Amino acid sequence: MKKLIAAAVAAAFVGPLAYADVTIYGSFRYSLDFNHYSNDAAGKTYDNKFTGWDQSTRIGFKGVDKWDDSSWATIWQVETSIGGKNAAGNKLEGGDGGTNTGWGTRNTFIGLQSADYGTIRTGKYDNAYKTLLTSSNLSSIFDNFSDDGDFKGKGAVFAQLASRVDNSLSYDSPVWSGFQVRGTYGADGAAGFGQGAGVYGLSGLYTNGGLVAGVTWQHAEKRKFSQVTGISDATGTTTKTTTFNPTTPVTSTTTTTSNFTEGASVNGFEAALGYKFDGAQIGFGWEHIEDKQPAVTNSWNNFAIAGNYSFNPKLQVQGVYAWTKDYLGVSGNDGQQASLGVVYQVTKQTRLYSYLVYLNNKAAKGSSATFSNNSGSLSVAAGQNATQLSAGIRTDF
Repeated sequence: MKKLIAAAVAAAFVGPLAYADVTIYGSFRYSLDFNHYSNDAAGKTYDNKFTGWDQSTRIGFKGVDKWDDSSWATIWQVETSIGGKNAAGNKLEGGDGGTNTGWGTRNTFIGLQSADYGTIRTGKYDNAYKTLLTSSNLSSIFDNFSDDGDFKGKGAVFAQLASRVDNSLSYDSPVWSGFQVRGTYGADGAAGFGQGAGVYGLSGLYTNGGLVAGVTWQHAEKRKFSQVTGISDATGTTTKTTTFNPTTPVTSTTTTTSNFTEGASVNGFEAALGYKFDGAQIGFGWEHIEDKQPAVTNSWNNFAIAGNYSFNPKLQVQGVYAWTKDYLGVSGNDGQQASLGVVYQVTKQTRLYSYLVYLNNKAAKGSSATFSNNSGSLSVAAGQNATQLSAGIRTDF
């Protein structure tokens, strides 16, 4: 009877899928981390910590529907974080903020694709600034780390404007003689397309033999740096306070704060160059960010050197040193991250890994500058440094 029930359930799913090109995929990623912290600039002490940490576990569904008598196809994808939760009930989802819940929390879109004309996507998708390093021929150099060892993204020391845009249009051109163009428009969901606090991005990628290179630029309207790193819609948030008094009527007060700023803008430029030898890869990155506010314009630079060496097809050593100089335009607001990892491929789908991560914040006492690794499992306040030893497993399907 159990076999009959299982067969019936399987048939309910397999039947519809037989008529469409649908792929179910995913990745389970988890680590055990030991963190050691120094005192911060104010002399505050921090306890060492041993904990488990999700490294962006996810499951996804994607499909392709080829058009009749045409080179075009409809493409779609729904990808969801399924990471574990911490004591507060928030998902331990490295790189995505830790609080995403529900369905389609990662790249989720519908679009069109043609070998002759490129790919168009609309929905939630990584901006062109992010995909320069995370979804290109540069990725095996700059994005092959676990989230604990990763040095990029919001709050990190490099690729600080890399983000996932909820309400976006993106275009990837075909590859012409090794060259590709990518563009992203992140719409302000409150105001609509072409209005409000939109975000625009453009990238160029080039590959020639072992040489890989890319540049990307992003401009955000009516936003300060603190308002663009998450690229949320520029919608005001409302807090309603109700007061009950026996002698007077009920009154309410509404306070509205906005995640946009009139007269502000943010510009970012990033360049990366790498070379792939037999068994070894090395790359260099530079980023410049300009945070224009109504009363002042701040700018700073970030740098990265990354590489790896494969002893054989199963065993690889990875390393990166990345740093930010005068973060937020404040002299002395410097931060560094160094990661050294060993990865062993047990099978084509499963890998074991261990990383040693060092994070340092040189900002002075009283500074609000903080830095973290990509997963958020390690962070440092002003004047603090921290070291992490991480061991984990990842399996893809």
